[in-house]
Amino acid sequence: MSDNTNLLNTNNYNMKLDSKNLIIFEYNKLLNEYMSHIIKQLVIKDSVHYLFIVNRGFDLLKNIFISLLYYTKNLELTVHHLRKSYLYYTEFIGQVGEDSNSFLQLNSKDACLFVYKKTIYEINDEYKKNFELSKKEQETFFDIKENIFIFTKILKLICLKYIQPENKFLEKNNTIYFKNIKQFMVKIINELKKSDFKKDQDINDIYNFINYVENNVVHLDKIQQLLIAFLKKSNSHEIDSMKLCKLLLNIEENNNQTSIKFINKLFRK
Repeated sequence: MSDNTNLLNTNNYNMKLDSKNLIIFEYNKLLNEYMSHIIKQLVIKDSVHYLFIVNRGFDLLKNIFISLLYYTKNLELTVHHLRKSYLYYTEFIGQVGEDSNSFLQLNSKDACLFVYKKTIYEINDEYKKNFELSKKEQETFFDIKENIFIFTKILKLICLKYIQPENKFLEKNNTIYFKNIKQFMVKIINELKKSDFKKDQDINDIYNFINYVENNVVHLDKIQQLLIAFLKKSNSHEIDSMKLCKLLLNIEENNNQTSIKFINKLFRK
């Protein structure tokens, strides 16, 4: 490992973070690389197993990205190690094969532990003991972290809707579905760039809405319309948490409304 990519060397740690927009852009870029790589390398015929492995990789990369960025504040260093991380993970999984779901779960855990040892476990321990963020830095990182969590949650949802119903990712022409996912996630990024998460309640409301969409909306086009409309509206209007909870219980009525009409009901005027 060259000295300028060594996680033990605190000379590679920066004093301040890059802009949120650049960080989210790089994170999306790396997840696209991971998806492109794993759909070429992963040979699993069962869509449930396939989705499990892909999603566990998303969570692995999310955790590593946040941890490395938090302590090092070095986006370039974080990107370098995240790229190595998905290569390690994919190679490890590729050696396992497909015997059973429990076997895949066990070995994907081993794969994650292996990658963690190569990355976040390498962060300088002495530095971590004395590390602290200012109040302003905490607010900035909170916003960045929640953007990453929301982005990853939406990406996993979209992959679920593409992969499971018809084993689409298992077809030879799966690149077209990958392209569609990338194009949609660019729209998500454009809305997240405008966000400024300050309160836990805002985050909980967004998570509740995403969970509602995942569990109750069937058609992919409607899912995408709702997610974009909700994020767009949340950037300029305050979410009414009480109204949100009540309206999300009226599943049948909601499904009969247009996306815009439904979304408008969830926000304070």
